[in-house]
Amino acid sequence: MNQAFKIILSILLSLISLSGCQSEPTQPLRIALNPWPGYEMLFLAKQKGFFEQVGLDVELVRVSSLADTQRAYLNGRVDGLTSTLIEAIQIQAFSIKPLKVVLVTDFSLGGDVIIANKTIKSVADLKGKNVGAPVSSLGIYVLQRGLQSASLSLEDIKVINVEQTSGVKEMNNQRVSAFVTYPPVSVELLKNPNHHIIFDSAQIPKEIVDVISISDTYLNQYPATQTKLWQAWQKAYLYLEQNPDDAKAIMAEQLGLSNEEFSETLSSLQLMSGEQQSSTIEDPFLRSVAKQICNTLLQINSIDKPCDFVSQMFYVSK
Repeated sequence: MNQAFKIILSILLSLISLSGCQSEPTQPLRIALNPWPGYEMLFLAKQKGFFEQVGLDVELVRVSSLADTQRAYLNGRVDGLTSTLIEAIQIQAFSIKPLKVVLVTDFSLGGDVIIANKTIKSVADLKGKNVGAPVSSLGIYVLQRGLQSASLSLEDIKVINVEQTSGVKEMNNQRVSAFVTYPPVSVELLKNPNHHIIFDSAQIPKEIVDVISISDTYLNQYPATQTKLWQAWQKAYLYLEQNPDDAKAIMAEQLGLSNEEFSETLSSLQLMSGEQQSSTIEDPFLRSVAKQICNTLLQINSIDKPCDFVSQMFYVSK
């Protein structure tokens, strides 16, 4: 009888163990990764095995621009994406494939810029000029905010839709007088002595928020994903602090930058740790920034849905 009891108990424990594993991801978390210094922390975590250490299988799908991350997500190629709050809000406004912001990677404090030919002395000089920007993502927002600083609007210029991958070519052939961009493209543009920065995100502090978002479907199926992502991110953050030369070299190579160039671009953002995630995502300030961004996108016809949905975009697993 005692032996039979042990067998039954063993079977029950096995069943309980299997039940407890049902919420664990059984398929890779595919994340579209856009070139940006803050996002490369994901690559660092992948390279150093930090995702594996916390029990998270992550597949990074590299794309060329923020607009490409949107397309990859909406086309079902990935379960999540790196982006600014702007792209996340646009996707949520589409109501096609709902998502949640699960991690704040950084705040841009000068990394996002408007670069102009040196014949353009200031933002005010853009009036009547051709200005390049990715009109479906971050670029159009930064352009609008930059123009506002000079009491101008999008109606005062001619906006040319230019993706990040084409920015250097369009500036060099002078099809546009200015271009809205960020590293590594901005680094390449500024190597030309005829180019300079006339506006940057330091002038709109903490308005440009870089985030990782994951589909509602994936989070509902694997609710432990966010916690594990935070844990892996914290490991990468600590590795950067404790081994800065190695960490920066790994990330710089992915962006085609020298270690010095990467360090300089990294200094233009406020990188967030894994331990800061819960307080950051639950901070009312972040929701107020998101609401402001949404209202601006609504004003410039980048979305057509009222902004009531914004407060529900931020996810913290319980």
